[in-house]
Amino acid sequence: MKMLTSVLLAALPLLVMAKAPCVDDSKDEGGGAGDRVSSYDPNDIIGPEGKGAQRYVSRGERLAYTIDFENVSNATASAQMIRVTLPEDPNLDWSTLQLDTIAMGHDSDSNLVGKRPSAVALESTGLTSDNGYLVKTSVTDEGGKLVWVMRVWDDTTEDNFPDDALAGILPPNNPDTHCGEGYVKYSVCVKEDAQQNAVITAKGTIVFDTNEPIDTDPWWTNTVGLDIVVEPFADDIGYMGYYDGESHGIDVIVREPAEGTTVKYCETEDGEYTTTPVAYRDVGTNTVYFTVEKQGYVPHNGFAYVIIKSVDDSEIAMEPGEISQVFANETAATNVAAHAHVAFPADLADSVSQEDRDRYTALFRIVTKSVSGGWQNSVEFTPDAEQELRQSLDNALKTFDLSRITIEDTNWVVPNPVKGLYYALERTEDLASGFNVNAYREATSVSVTFTVNESGNAAGRAFYRLLISACPPVE
Repeated sequence: MKMLTSVLLAALPLLVMAKAPCVDDSKDEGGGAGDRVSSYDPNDIIGPEGKGAQRYVSRGERLAYTIDFENVSNATASAQMIRVTLPEDPNLDWSTLQLDTIAMGHDSDSNLVGKRPSAVALESTGLTSDNGYLVKTSVTDEGGKLVWVMRVWDDTTEDNFPDDALAGILPPNNPDTHCGEGYVKYSVCVKEDAQQNAVITAKGTIVFDTNEPIDTDPWWTNTVGLDIVVEPFADDIGYMGYYDGESHGIDVIVREPAEGTTVKYCETEDGEYTTTPVAYRDVGTNTVYFTVEKQGYVPHNGFAYVIIKSVDDSEIAMEPGEISQVFANETAATNVAAHAHVAFPADLADSVSQEDRDRYTALFRIVTKSVSGGWQNSVEFTPDAEQELRQSLDNALKTFDLSRITIEDTNWVVPNPVKGLYYALERTEDLASGFNVNAYREATSVSVTFTVNESGNAAGRAFYRLLISACPPVE
C-alpha cells in the first residue's frame, strides 16, 4: 500500500454529490505533517429522528442509518482502503438487516441494496473512483459487528494498490464539490420484544488506510417506546355541526395507555403545543393539531377538522337507518336535523316509481336523541307507520296456516306492500334465547311474535317473529 500516515484535524461533511474536479489549486493548506502524505477522515452517523426529545421509536419499526465519512481537504493523499465497523446494538433484530447504497465521491453503488450480509462476505464492484480505478467492496456480518471494506484495485501492481499515493477511492475533499466524501447506508428493525425505554446506540468506526480508527461523532441514539393508541376520527372530522354561537373543538380519546397521558394542541403543525384545547366558533373549516405524550411511549401526533356550517346550507339527505355523527350539544344536532330530509335508498332508486318513493319516505322521520357523549340524529319509523306496519303483520298472520308450519319454513316472506322494506320470518325453540334482533337497526323494524306447535318438532312448541325492517338483515 503506497501511503504514509499522519493525524490532521478537520470538521464534519455532508453529502451533495456534484460532478466536478476535486483538487482546489487556489488553496495551499499543507498536509500538517512535513513531507509525508496521508488520508484522514472526520465522520458522523445519522439515524431516524424518532419522536420527541428522546427520539422514541416503536417496537418492530425499521430504522434507517447513514454513516458519513470524508477525506479532509488538507489531507495529502487519497484514501486507498476504507474500513467501516458498526457494533450491533442488542435491541435491534439483525436478521432484518438490509444494506442500502454505498457512495464514494461522485459515484454510488446500489448492487447490494436490500441484501443481508452474513459471515460470508457480500461483494460488489459497482464503484469507480474519480480517477478511473475500480473499487472493490465487501460487507460482512462478523457476529456482533457489521464491517464494510472498500479498497482501490489496480491490476498492474503486485499488491493491487496504485503506485501513486494520490490515486485512490477518496481524494482530499473539495468543500465546494464534495468529491472527497462518502457514505454507507443500511436499515434494521427494532426487536418486537425490546424493553420499554431501552436506548438504541449506533456508533460506527472508520479507518482510512493505516490511520488510527476514528468513531463517528456524535453517536446516534434512539429510545424504545410503546405505542399510544388513540381512537381514530372518522374522515378526520373531530367536530361538524351548524353555527350555534358556541365554540367547538375536538375530543381526543386515548385508548392505550388508559391513564397518565398528556394531550397538547396547536393551530399549526409546527407551532407551540399547549394543554389548552383549541376551539372555534365561526363558520368555516379549521384544523386542530394534537400530540399525546407519556414517558416511555412514542408520542402520537395527529390532526382533526372542526367544521362549522352556516344554518342556511342546502339540505342533507339521510336514508332510513342512517345515524349521524355525535354532536357536542342538542342545538347543533337539531340545527342539522332541520336541514335534513329522508331519502329513498340510492341502491333501489332506479327500479322504483316516484309514487312508491313518496309512500316509502312518508313512513320515516328524523329524530334527535341523547347518546353517550353527545347528541345524534337518526332516521326511524314514525309512530303512525309503526302502528300501520304492525297491523299489516297481524293481518298477514291470518293468511298463514299456522298448524302446518315446519322448521324449514323460516324463509317465508310477506308480500311486499311498500317497495324498499325488507320482510323476514325468524324462529327459535326457546323464547328466552331471544331472536336475532341485533340483525336490524334500532327503531327501523316492526315485528309480531307468535308460537306454533310444529309438526316433526320433538320439543313441540317453537317461537316465531314476523318482521318488517327498513334495513336489510345482516348476514
